[in-house]
Amino acid sequence: MNELIKFLSKFDSGSQVISIYNYTNNFGEKAHYTLSFRNNYKDLVRLALHSLEHYTPRVKDCVLFDYGTLNQAKKELTDSLKESLRGQNSRYTLEGIYTPPLYQGKQIEGIKIHLQQRVLHLDGLLVHKDVIIPARYPEVNSHPLTIAKDFLRNKTVLCKYRQFKLLYPKLRELEIKNHIFKSVDCKL
Repeated sequence: MNELIKFLSKFDSGSQVISIYNYTNNFGEKAHYTLSFRNNYKDLVRLALHSLEHYTPRVKDCVLFDYGTLNQAKKELTDSLKESLRGQNSRYTLEGIYTPPLYQGKQIEGIKIHLQQRVLHLDGLLVHKDVIIPARYPEVNSHPLTIAKDFLRNKTVLCKYRQFKLLYPKLRELEIKNHIFKSVDCKL
């Protein structure tokens, strides 16, 4: 993991494109990803909030939930995003789970260490995904309010927000600014 932190420390801290090759998710799907990396999360939340505030619920959108559920979902999501912008989201469940890594005393943006798993995680906005080996995802039997929230979330920039465990064998290779990192075991 220290080699990966060292590798990522070489690049500017601003938003940039990163490619992740042959990444295997928890369901066995293998894919290549292109991400916008090191985005300002609060800016993404502001964009999502703007999208939701300007969305007018329509009856024709109500396929798996009713109109009242859609309005409730909009209110709850909007309230949650506003709380996030104030830095006090009561629904946030990951407090104290992550810490930013340091390299030579400098915080490395765009990645964080999961303290319980001792694994690096990388966040980014999905730009492109090329599936190499598809997975069979389990059927989910969600509550109508959850389905309505997912429907609304898919109308915002946050629907493209992804997190990756930078752990061998999930991660095989990543590229940033024409520099390639080939993964070995990235666990602490």
